[in-house]
Amino acid sequence: VIQGLAEYGTLELCEYVVHLAVQKHGMAPVFACSRARPGQEVNPLKELCASCVESLRHAEQLPTDLTEVLMQLVPEQFQDLVPFLGLDAELDGTLKTGIVHVDEDKVPRMIEMAMVLLERLAMSRPCVVVCNYALGSNRMSLHSSRRAYWQVVEAIHQLRERLNGQGGKPIALVIVVPESVIPEGSTESVEFAKANHCVLNCEKMDRTSVLEYMACLLGLPGGQGLPDALTEYTIALADGSPHYVQEILVELQNGNAIQVTDDPHGSKRVEVVLPDGKSERQALEDVEIANWIHTSMVGQCMSLLESLDPDEAAVVKMSAVFLGPFSVPDLAASSSSLWGGALRVDLLRLFKACLQLRKKDILADATVDELDASSHEIGSKGTAHLESMAEFPHFKLHSLLLRKMAQSMTLEQQRLAIKRQALVNRVINQGLPARMENVRKNRANQHIPYYYLHMEDATAAR
Repeated sequence: VIQGLAEYGTLELCEYVVHLAVQKHGMAPVFACSRARPGQEVNPLKELCASCVESLRHAEQLPTDLTEVLMQLVPEQFQDLVPFLGLDAELDGTLKTGIVHVDEDKVPRMIEMAMVLLERLAMSRPCVVVCNYALGSNRMSLHSSRRAYWQVVEAIHQLRERLNGQGGKPIALVIVVPESVIPEGSTESVEFAKANHCVLNCEKMDRTSVLEYMACLLGLPGGQGLPDALTEYTIALADGSPHYVQEILVELQNGNAIQVTDDPHGSKRVEVVLPDGKSERQALEDVEIANWIHTSMVGQCMSLLESLDPDEAAVVKMSAVFLGPFSVPDLAASSSSLWGGALRVDLLRLFKACLQLRKKDILADATVDELDASSHEIGSKGTAHLESMAEFPHFKLHSLLLRKMAQSMTLEQQRLAIKRQALVNRVINQGLPARMENVRKNRANQHIPYYYLHMEDATAAR
């Protein structure tokens, strides 16, 4: 069982396992991937049947049409289910995937049909079966696709146990799944993997691991010669993803933003190409990440932004303007009218969007130190201003990649207008009341003229 998201290296690790199983142990690769999209609940069965047929072609003389082959291989009681798989093959054997709507009552029989094919393949040669559950870009997860996926996984696990008891060929089952998709109480297959210490967790890389991986990719032994600006930029942009680290370094080298040079002592070092009058940090910040559209890093980020609701997408684009924390009134200052009669409704709508983004781990709550640093933007200090800011929940956009992509989707004049309106709102509604309170207190103090204080001294002197 390989747990984790795809950007944390689960697919690369699965590819290595399958490659090792095929090359070293001569196993037949079989795939059953699930996609969390409507109408593709039976996609694992479709790929499982197609993979079994392709592997059986090496040992038997079979036609090229997948549907015709399945009609020959499956028992007669399952032949009525073959059209529901939606299989169609070109002359070169490529598989077409499409949306096929299948009633849930037919899924158990389709699983039995797929297990018949897998058992026939396993009787001739060992197999490695990959069951991958892929999340959509908006992390959409349908209960029907989850249920069908785990039904297929459990059926393969039961077939594997039965064939092992009968002395058949071994079946290696590789389950690639995000931890959030594993049902509560786990399953028999996952419990079996945990009992045999066969669970691998792919999580975010820490700072030390990212530095070591960067040194390995750039060919720097011991990590010597890495500029601090490059390491901080890569760590913030990759967000612990090894795949993103690799893409960032490749794109920076292809764009001549960094260069790997040899020093006189024979060792390598990395240099950041500096434009006129700019530091290393400024040079890296000016790199147009939005132009890396061919990378999975930018592609997944764009898909995530495009999949958000309109209110959530607007909040992300506006929050990218603020380098520090922001509140709902900051967003409403440039998106809601004070005289429209629906200000409270607009504030509630934006607040709900912020809560949804926080739930999706796009926004995070701001700390007190960050609020204190943000108060200096409008020239206000002291506990009175912090208390006025604490009346509203403050959020922050913690992903540098999302910030860069969201900024690229808005015009410069729009960004300036959003920040100007937010600063004016902060001064009038947050900074100004605290200052006026100080003025009121000063005016309330009793003022005694100077000559009254020194009248007794003047009389005595006479």
